[in-house]
Order: sequence, then structure tokens, then C-alpha cells
Amino acid sequence: METITHNSDRWLRQPSQPVAETVIEALLAAHRAGTLDEWLRRRRRIARWLMRHWLRPLLGAAGETLDAAHPAAPVVLLLRWAVGEQRPDRADLEAPIGRDAWLDRTSWRPALAMACQYGFLPVPVFRERYRGHADEAAASQLCGLWSVGASTYYRYLDKAKRALALKLRTVPASAEQRLALRRAGRRWAELQAGLQTAEARASWHARHAAAAQLAGDSLAALWHWPRPATRRA
Repeated sequence: METITHNSDRWLRQPSQPVAETVIEALLAAHRAGTLDEWLRRRRRIARWLMRHWLRPLLGAAGETLDAAHPAAPVVLLLRWAVGEQRPDRADLEAPIGRDAWLDRTSWRPALAMACQYGFLPVPVFRERYRGHADEAAASQLCGLWSVGASTYYRYLDKAKRALALKLRTVPASAEQRLALRRAGRRWAELQAGLQTAEARASWHARHAAAAQLAGDSLAALWHWPRPATRRA
């Protein structure tokens, strides 16, 4: 934690890879421990940097469904999106993962190790491959599924954390990344606000387009408007 505090000013300008890795490690650990709210309150400069560079597209797309949630909700959503980006298929973190990816494809192991280690995904049961116990740590379960030792598992994990830090230390300059963040915010909103029908989604988007225009957020307004009821928002 001393490293994070000492390097707060550097983080605000452009975090180095080692500083970014330290911060990402702490963010992930706080998420797993359920203490992310407090962690962010104690490190306001880092929270502001995340808001300035990464969270605005999420908040603009999700509207009050994130504003009304606990303060760490946008950061949790950002982490879920960024962890999902480590999947070799680049699909959403919640998208189905095949048996062969879980068990045999080594290219998937860094992303799966990180997702399971930090509480984003449960380790599925493959009893014919490994029989663990109910309260067994994710690391132990995955070592059993993959027939690897702890040192190999943590190499997978470290590789994923380095990639995650590299991604988040760089401001999302591409339109593709910003649109991906807005899509993640939209999916969150549809879940939280119960937008099950095309009509409900269109009404919700129209209301938020008007609110974004009033707030001077033209990008959010363009994202929300128009969203016809005849197709998925």
C-alpha cells in the first residue's frame, strides 16, 4: 500500500507498468475481499483517474442504474469488462466457456485463473477430472483441473495481471474500446432496470438521451438516441 500512496501523483499523470500492476493487484484483492468501496475512498486520486479516463462511458451508458448503486459499482463493472477482454475470444466475461477451454486450452488459463482467483467466475465442477471440496480455494481447484503445480498456476495469474495493468494504464483512445465500455454499461442497465422489452428499452434510452443533452454530455446523448422500439437497444 505504501507504493500506491507514494506513487499517487505518478498514477495521475501516466502510471508506469510496475505502478499499474501494484494498483491492479490491490484493486483485485479489494474486490475479492468485498472492501473496494473503502479502498477507493482512501485513494481518491486513483479513483478520480479511473473516473476521468475509464468510467465516464460506463456511467453515460448505464445512467442511474450505476449512480444509485454502491460507489464501487462502476469500478467493479470496469474490472469485469477488462477481465473479460483477456479471454482469447474477447467475449463478455459471462458468455459461456466450453469444456475444452476450461480443461485443455492453455491460452485460456491466464484469464480463467484471474477471473476465478478474484471472484469474477466460479470454478466449474468436472468430477471426472478433479474432485475438490466445497470450500477449496480457486487456485487449488484449478491446479487440480489443469494438473499443474502452484508455481505454474501463479505464472498464469501473473501473466493475466500484467496484461490487465497494461490495458488499464493506457487511456482508451480507440472508438472500439469506448463503444465496448458503453455496451457493458447498457447490459448492466438492462439487467438492473428490468428492461426486458424493446418498448421499455426505447423509453429508457429516450429519457436518458434527453437527460444527457441537458447535462451537456453529447456523446452519451448520441449513444442513447435514437433507440427504436422495433429492435434491441
